[in-house]
Amino acid sequence: MIHPKWIIFSSIFISWMGVAVNNPLMAPIARSMGLTEIQAGWLISITAIMSIIGSLFLGRKSDTLGRKKILLIGMTGFTITMFFFGILVQMGLSKPTLIGIEKIFLLLLLIRLIQGLFFGAIPSTGQAYMADITTGKERLSAMALIGSANGLGFVLGPMLGAFTVGFHMATPFYISAFLTAGVTIWLWISLTNKKTHIYSDENESTAKPILFSKVWLPLACSLLLTMALSILQVTSGFYIQDTLHISIKAATRYVTILITIAGISVVLTQILIVNRFRWSPITLIRIGLPIVFIGFFLISITYGIFYLIISFLLIGIGTGMALPASMSAASLMVDKTQQGKIAGMITAANAAGSIIAPLLGTYLYHFYPQSPYYTCVILLMGASLLIWTVGRKKLNISSSEVGK
Repeated sequence: MIHPKWIIFSSIFISWMGVAVNNPLMAPIARSMGLTEIQAGWLISITAIMSIIGSLFLGRKSDTLGRKKILLIGMTGFTITMFFFGILVQMGLSKPTLIGIEKIFLLLLLIRLIQGLFFGAIPSTGQAYMADITTGKERLSAMALIGSANGLGFVLGPMLGAFTVGFHMATPFYISAFLTAGVTIWLWISLTNKKTHIYSDENESTAKPILFSKVWLPLACSLLLTMALSILQVTSGFYIQDTLHISIKAATRYVTILITIAGISVVLTQILIVNRFRWSPITLIRIGLPIVFIGFFLISITYGIFYLIISFLLIGIGTGMALPASMSAASLMVDKTQQGKIAGMITAANAAGSIIAPLLGTYLYHFYPQSPYYTCVILLMGASLLIWTVGRKKLNISSSEVGK
């Protein structure tokens, strides 16, 4: 019998793959449709806004209704909206005059809004389920597995786009919807609605509240790192096309290759470093954040594909250390009855970074191509300073502290 953690892994992986298909293709799709960089930014940000609501509301509801029910709601909604997004992209590229490009943009915005609500339920509830079936000692590896799902999604999402975008720019979205539907059926058939503690309204009302003063640091690290990564995803297509003076299709291929390199380095980092050495969360964050900082610094001061490859490689390595460590640190700070809530808070923190970042990145890029990456350098410098100054006291976690 397949262990439930692999069903959770697959659900998070396939949904993040859908996100990864969206983000790198948004720049060439926007330019092919005649949309502006800022409109492309809104198509990313609106999903992040709604994913915060979805993660907080549905993540909390998973404590009372059960993880499986909420996961099924999230996966089903994500599948349907991905399919309709593909239809609208195809319509906007093939028959833009049928209803008008502005109406198509508004419909794309609406679909992305609904998609964000459903997507928010998947990683938060999946993380909470993983926390339910693991102990304190196992949880860092479990969070690393979730991080691997994110990393693999970022690997195969762009690769899916690269291999299928030649048929039509909408093709990756149809394939992503089909794959998500398959995993949803598998989840419905195979996953048990296991309850490691009593899910009830009484339990929810009597559970200890999560003190923000206790968990703010790992949430802040996750937020700032996600902001930097979101800026990179949204602006890299524009940046590569404009600085290398190449076509939209060529820029799309370069972006997918670079994000694939970053995704592979995320996965290998978690396999070869996180799972092998089993360092504490604070050690992983302290090492990982400066590596990401160096990667963004190289992008901001250099030109050429070789330096971009090195930059994305470093960003992937650092992200593979710091992001799952931030998630596991927050999870280890609360007890079993609060896992749904903290999972929702983590997803909300990541989504918050994805709200401001696309709009900020595209707005800054409109004035100066390097300015988004200067901003990322500042954000990551701030996160590194936080973790090196107050991090030792805040994140000094041992497995024996779990559940206090």
